[in-house]
Amino acid sequence: MDGSVEKSKQRQQHIGVMEVFGTGGFSFYFAYALLGFFWLFTSLPPEYDGLARAFIQGFVFCGIPAAFLTMHLLRSRLSRNALYQHLMPLFFALGMVLPVVSLVSQFGINSPLPVYIVAALSTGLAGGYLTLRWLDGCGSARVHQHLRFTSAGVVGGALLFLLVNLAAPAAQPVFAMIYLLASCLILVFLQTRTERNAEMVIKSRKQLLPFTKEVEPTIFVYGIVFGLGFALMFWFGGHLVLFGLAAVLLGGAAVFVLDFVGVRINIANTQRVLLVVTVAACLLLPFDHQVSRTVGVVLIAASWAAFNAINWANLVRHSVSQKALVFFSIASGASVSTLGFLSGWALALAYVLFDLSQTFLIAIMLALVFTLVLVVMLFYPQQQHHKDSNVSTAQPEPIAIAQEELGDKALFRIRCEKVSELYGLSPRERDVLIYLARGRNANHIQKELCVSPHTAKSHIYNIYR
Repeated sequence: MDGSVEKSKQRQQHIGVMEVFGTGGFSFYFAYALLGFFWLFTSLPPEYDGLARAFIQGFVFCGIPAAFLTMHLLRSRLSRNALYQHLMPLFFALGMVLPVVSLVSQFGINSPLPVYIVAALSTGLAGGYLTLRWLDGCGSARVHQHLRFTSAGVVGGALLFLLVNLAAPAAQPVFAMIYLLASCLILVFLQTRTERNAEMVIKSRKQLLPFTKEVEPTIFVYGIVFGLGFALMFWFGGHLVLFGLAAVLLGGAAVFVLDFVGVRINIANTQRVLLVVTVAACLLLPFDHQVSRTVGVVLIAASWAAFNAINWANLVRHSVSQKALVFFSIASGASVSTLGFLSGWALALAYVLFDLSQTFLIAIMLALVFTLVLVVMLFYPQQQHHKDSNVSTAQPEPIAIAQEELGDKALFRIRCEKVSELYGLSPRERDVLIYLARGRNANHIQKELCVSPHTAKSHIYNIYR
């Protein structure tokens, strides 16, 4: 028994070729997000001061939840085929607007304010669509360990972002274009390798991510803290911006290591840890001292990265458990954190706009600390709290039904389903596997399943591969 469990663990640690492609593609997307959401705004023309840049950049964080909520509203009207074939070129074009505008400004051709606003909003819309697209891509990449996928993507994206900073400023928008193009091409490649139903849509509200009083309020408040922290980071400027965005690597790496060593992670435990971290950041960030501000910025950015990696993995887990499209089933839930981030950004913008005193900033941070602690305390009364929010990458739980309680046929089918789940087989490949495990050949399978000889052999090849 111990030997079989050990073999199962070894199989779970195996990384398939498709998963490698998927993780690389998600890394390219996250690198583009760091550039498009944050970094390219540091290279706006000098006539745009800190307040104007923060105002323009805020439209990015309007576009992201707008894209999420749009997908939620379209859940009964769009099919998977429409999402993948028709909308991808549109959002790819939107994602290219800001890098093009930024590249043009590098040559001294400055655009009017409305152009930068449209570019920022386009980037947010493209970012929201591609975020959901890549979370849905976990299935396309046949990923079983969702947390490993999201955390590795965050780490890879942060490394690619740091690589950009070795290049000349004029080349950085070009890197953003390359990253976006590479990400979209890998998405298309992954989709062509899957056999999922092209006409699948959400037909039942049970498939949607439900609002829960235990999760969403705290996620929203954390979003406010992160948004305010990032906005102040850009307002303070200097080395803090680069230090903060580099700290994203630390947050993603921490989650990846915890996952790799087998630590079971859920949203509730994450909030307990992040509560301490974000409270410390809120207390350090307002003070006019380089060391305290640097530490505060690093804590905020690292927490944001860790929180996103875990939250994304949990959202994908929900969608997989409901056998529903990520695009529709989690779109409304994914918007909660981004709406909080937008609120925090707006709060920082108001602080700068009205030129409020340092004392007022400290009061804002203390109020956020109090609110955060109060919300977490109010929504942690139950021991079974978040019991369905676990994000684990350990091996699938063993079959908890004794063999003597099942007939041979039922136990045989359960084993086949577990193998299919472990290796990410499609529903049709699972059916073929059942016949193969019974010793049937390709001729028998094609007759039983009413498929062509070529299709039967293709499924068998994929299973053995």
